[in-house]
Amino acid sequence: MHIDKSIDSYTRLAAITLLVVVLGIGGLSLFMAKAMLDKIHLIKDESRNISLVNQIQDNTSKLIFALQMFILQPKEEYSQRVIDFYEKINPKIHTYINYEETSSYPESREEIRLLKQIDKQLHEIMKIHEMVISGEFTAHQLADLDKYVNRIEGFTGEINRLHFEIIARKIKKSDLRLRIIASLYGSFAFFGLIVFFLLYKLYSRNVVSPLKNLTVATRQLAAGDLNTRMPVDSRTEIGLLYRSFNRMAAQIKEKETRLQDFNRELETKVQERTAELESAQHELLRLERLATLGQVATSVNHEIKTPLNALSLNLQLLKREKAKLETATQAGQALDPMNELIGLLDGEINRISEILDEFVNYARFAKPKLESTEINQVVAGVVELLGQRAEKSGIRIITDLAPELPPIMLDENKLIQALINLGMNGIAATPDGGELRFTTLRQGHFLVLAVADTGSGIDPADLPRIFDPFFSRKPLGMGFGLAIVQKIVEDHGGRISCRSKAREGTVFEIRLPIP
Repeated sequence: MHIDKSIDSYTRLAAITLLVVVLGIGGLSLFMAKAMLDKIHLIKDESRNISLVNQIQDNTSKLIFALQMFILQPKEEYSQRVIDFYEKINPKIHTYINYEETSSYPESREEIRLLKQIDKQLHEIMKIHEMVISGEFTAHQLADLDKYVNRIEGFTGEINRLHFEIIARKIKKSDLRLRIIASLYGSFAFFGLIVFFLLYKLYSRNVVSPLKNLTVATRQLAAGDLNTRMPVDSRTEIGLLYRSFNRMAAQIKEKETRLQDFNRELETKVQERTAELESAQHELLRLERLATLGQVATSVNHEIKTPLNALSLNLQLLKREKAKLETATQAGQALDPMNELIGLLDGEINRISEILDEFVNYARFAKPKLESTEINQVVAGVVELLGQRAEKSGIRIITDLAPELPPIMLDENKLIQALINLGMNGIAATPDGGELRFTTLRQGHFLVLAVADTGSGIDPADLPRIFDPFFSRKPLGMGFGLAIVQKIVEDHGGRISCRSKAREGTVFEIRLPIP
């Protein structure tokens, strides 16, 4: 298709004209800008000199402070600091003097004189340092020290004043050149307004209005009107742009139709997979409950039958001993066997009672009675309950409770039960003494409660199973303690986790939601 290049021709002509004008004014501006840049570099040098003077003054202050400390406390450390600071200052002063000797500024001679005065005052200060070392220092030298410090501050201030005068002079010259550049650009701006008015008329008719129409059509397309199209009667670049827009709109409409079909198909598949996953999850939970109940039933059956058999056997022995007792009593024999059997029976009966209590607590765990509670008060009560037991075991209880924690809904008695269980486990895991730490803090929308001990730690292989019912490494443990703790925490909508290192200790962390 033939495209009229009129817009491009007018644009090229206007661009060439503007280029010539810009190059002319720009060349002159660059010349002046270079002069300004040179002044800026000189100002930069002066700023660096000011910084150097400030460094000399700062290091001098540090030297004076070190010397004063050496006077008060004549230690080698402070004497060495005085020497170190002097060795830093002295080269800078002489370097600065050499620099000013090559400078062409009228202020350079005055700066050299002031720098030599500073150097002289530093020599006097070092003489005082030598007097302190030799033990000849008197109160009169202390007054001289203040005099030297004041002189140095005055000299450095005078040097900076000279630098500021130089900088002000250079800024004044740069300001003059800047005014000239501004005048040039003012003239250029006036000329540019005239050119802009002419170009605006041309572009408003041939470019701006068509682009506005294209913008409206683009917004309609973005809003979802995929049937939007532009007229294609123009034979300029705008006409070519309109045709490209129409092709793009047609392609978008086609792809949108395909995308909608794909989304409908994907949604159907997602719904099917979600239903399958929910079904599989429910089945998994059911099987897990069945497995847990089977494990509980088997373990309880074994744990109860064993002590019952022992009770039956010992009852038979008790009958025999009783028969012997009638004769043994007359013969003066002791009754120790009878007492031992009775003690054994009592222990086994208590063991059965404990097993049944633990089983009932886990299998028929009541729902928590939630009340607004201050968690720090609960922790303080638990610490008080564990205090005597920890003291007997040589364990120090430490609390790190965050202040102003919000109250949360929980069953205080059940949380106390869980914390006592964790605390007793920590005490048992630290037989040789150590620390038991209770910590509370807030993390976002959760309250975090940590119980940490410095005991022997947990075997990494056992960590995944510590919350399983009937899992315990204690010789007489029944494996319900941590399982009950986990159930208490989860019944409060929280989570409990454990991290442990061998011979370093264990940390249980409880996260409870803040309503």
